[in-house]
Amino acid sequence: MIHCAIEKPVLFSYEECLWFLDRNLDECLYRVENGEVVRALCIGGETVLFRISDGGDVLRLAISDGGDKHMPAVEAFVRAWIDFDTPLERFYEQLREVPALSYMPEQYGGLRLIGIPDLFECLCWCVIGQQINLSFAYTLKRRFVENFGGVVEKGGHVLRTFPTCSTVAELHVEQLRALQFSGGKARYLTQIARAFCNGDISRKHVEPLPRDERLRMLMRLPGVGPWTANYVLMKSFRDPDAVAVGDAGLLNALLRHGLITHKGESSRIDELFAQFAGYRAYLVLYLWRSLSARA
Repeated sequence: MIHCAIEKPVLFSYEECLWFLDRNLDECLYRVENGEVVRALCIGGETVLFRISDGGDVLRLAISDGGDKHMPAVEAFVRAWIDFDTPLERFYEQLREVPALSYMPEQYGGLRLIGIPDLFECLCWCVIGQQINLSFAYTLKRRFVENFGGVVEKGGHVLRTFPTCSTVAELHVEQLRALQFSGGKARYLTQIARAFCNGDISRKHVEPLPRDERLRMLMRLPGVGPWTANYVLMKSFRDPDAVAVGDAGLLNALLRHGLITHKGESSRIDELFAQFAGYRAYLVLYLWRSLSARA
């Protein structure tokens, strides 16, 4: 194994991030075991296995033998995945200014916005999860990955990588229907994959655009509406002010905190989020976090 240490950012909690990554869901792209995260990553046509563990003031990163040349790419992926680069001090000041939310910096302090750096994967995950509960969404994702993704076996671990757009573009709707995907989702996934393969959409096309143009470009894709487009901006592009519009969990959290009295109070929601300019995406994350108790 090749090892390195990544200095943790200020206001970072490995425990909170690990909780987010290991919530007894049917995750198939990484494993959490004995306080470590184990994941496979495709880099330049090679599949690299790496481990993340807590090392006090640093995160310890270990890459499987032969992966030393890929350490910079793996480190960059980890930093993006776990959002090392967002300073949270001002966000915590904003939270403390709202009495109903003032407990959050202490209770959830150091939780980072775990992302989905790969745009194609992020879009597929959004489509898979539409209009079904989270547990079944993870079940469908596992079937999708196990049937069409890559697999790596190293050190007694079997880990998988997300299907490529070229693989998904070649699928027939019936292949996904056999895995309990709806016909609509099956069509959306293959059509989005073809858009990537044809060069109609890519990260390099979307990233330089202002937010409104990013949203418009994403929503031209089949199956992508305002919620999905904003979720992608949150999780893949790290847009600090993207909000998952109309998200049921977000509305439930606002109700629980007494910040709204019914789900249709859009003006009160807008007023609240206006107070969190530069951190609206993080406010969504912490409100989602408030819906779950630590096991």
